[in-house]
Amino acid sequence: MSATSGTELSAGQKALATLALALLAVAGNVLSVPLFFSVVFIFGSVAAMLAAALLGTLPAVLVAAAAGLYTVVLWGHPYALIIFTVEALVVGLLHRRGVRTLVLADLGYWLVLGVPLVLLSYHGMMGVGWEAAAMIALKQALNGLFNALLAGLIVLGLQLRWRGAARLGLGSARLTGLLFHVLLTTILLAGAIPVILQGYGERVQQEAFMAERLHERARHLGARLAADPHAATARLLALLAEEQDNPGMGLALLGKDGSVLVQLGEVASLSGTAAQLQPLAGGLAIWLPGGDMPALARWKQGRYQIGLPVAEGGAARLVIEQSAAPLVRTLERTGLKLFSYLAVLLLLGIVLARVLSEWLTRPIAALEAASRLLTEQIASGTQPV
Repeated sequence: MSATSGTELSAGQKALATLALALLAVAGNVLSVPLFFSVVFIFGSVAAMLAAALLGTLPAVLVAAAAGLYTVVLWGHPYALIIFTVEALVVGLLHRRGVRTLVLADLGYWLVLGVPLVLLSYHGMMGVGWEAAAMIALKQALNGLFNALLAGLIVLGLQLRWRGAARLGLGSARLTGLLFHVLLTTILLAGAIPVILQGYGERVQQEAFMAERLHERARHLGARLAADPHAATARLLALLAEEQDNPGMGLALLGKDGSVLVQLGEVASLSGTAAQLQPLAGGLAIWLPGGDMPALARWKQGRYQIGLPVAEGGAARLVIEQSAAPLVRTLERTGLKLFSYLAVLLLLGIVLARVLSEWLTRPIAALEAASRLLTEQIASGTQPV
């Protein structure tokens, strides 16, 4: 891809284009792809990369900042806003200084600044564990590189199909850049799609197992309550204790008026604190605390819950909760492995696509140079060689 930082757009046209890309950037972050918990792929930086290639560094920074504002809502902290804004700044500066391939400019940012900034923000500022911070750093870098690749493909499309590309200083598409983007896209999609599907499927599988386990406990306890419908409070507590298989599990029996008859362990949904209860598949729900906190911390403080009616005795409803923290940590370890694999694949893909694109186009480049030399010799009146 070849482009220049200057364009023939007027100041008003550039401002309008910047506003349009900023709106697209916000929409790209809103239309995110969730993997598990607070780990989602966002696409706002596609517009920021386009702004860096088409409009210049300052518009790219403004577009990235507009998109980053939504990450504060999405994740509950401002660090992603800073990281993605600095990304647009660095890519814009590198692009002006001759690094015309957006993916390579973005790779330089993430290797030198991006990943250390994520680790500093999440581990140093927010107190997230090293394992979770490393997973998030890899995810953010992969997300950014994928978005830079999408932006590069869009620029190539403009060079090939849009007659007005010259007004933006894009020039003509080069075969080397075209082959690089096609090869990298093929490699990345072949590896990324299975990884993303596996990451999403892992959460579904783990939550299905959680639902089955809690339902089994509830059915077993319901049968025992039906066998002893007039049990005293001490007996009810003993029955709950026999079903509690770990300290993170909380059980409660509610009366017909909704009051708590007996409770063992933490049942956060009955505490009356500000929170939200999100329904999930299989009759499972997740209780998430309210308040101002990062999304990852909110999920670790969450509790999975099921509630079933009780057919016999004085109790009308049984509620069982289980801490979500162990499941979140399991998915963090899984995510770190998946993103590590994908990062290695992407780095190898970039190197391989670069080498192959240069090698495949070398004869054509030599022919082009010979043709240009022949034209110059004829124009100057010398004997053509």
